[in-house]
Amino acid sequence: MPSKSIRTIANAPWGRKRFLLPLPILSVLLLGTALASPGVLRMTVNVFSDTNLTILASVQNVVHPSGPTGKLVGLMTVTNHASTDTRITVGTATIESLTNGIPDGRITATISFNVPLVVPAGATVKVPFTGPFSGSVLDLHFGDSFRVTPTVTWFSVSASGAAQGPYTYAQTKTCTISGTPLPSSVWTTTTACT
Repeated sequence: MPSKSIRTIANAPWGRKRFLLPLPILSVLLLGTALASPGVLRMTVNVFSDTNLTILASVQNVVHPSGPTGKLVGLMTVTNHASTDTRITVGTATIESLTNGIPDGRITATISFNVPLVVPAGATVKVPFTGPFSGSVLDLHFGDSFRVTPTVTWFSVSASGAAQGPYTYAQTKTCTISGTPLPSSVWTTTTACT
């Protein structure tokens, strides 16, 4: 008489390996954890903009938001409006919170991206950036102002390979955050800089 075996666990799509059964559950738990604690602050700062080059820094996440030290993580979007390639050799920005136009120490951050970075003529390139900060992003509010001090150095590279430059931009500007708070203390913001 043939005996039947009783199987208490159904086959997983990847085979009969019982030790792999928890993988989908683990994936859902990790995804849930990531969604439950998104970045506290998301904002975009116009680091540099002229007729040839635009650089936007978009903060995507904050590590250790309550300070005293942490890290900003995000994407730098570099758009080359020129008819020649652009080779960026320095790309940093310092961001300081202000009260009545004076740095108040609530947050000071320096962000940078890996260089050299070549942006083809007419192209947009997104590169990751990171940067340490001191202070706490939890003390920031809508309507707060920041001093943004960029240092960007680049060369224009023609099709023949000849480079023109270097050109450097280091003009300090003041940016004010405006936007709408979303659930979970996430900010979706725009900035106005002068």
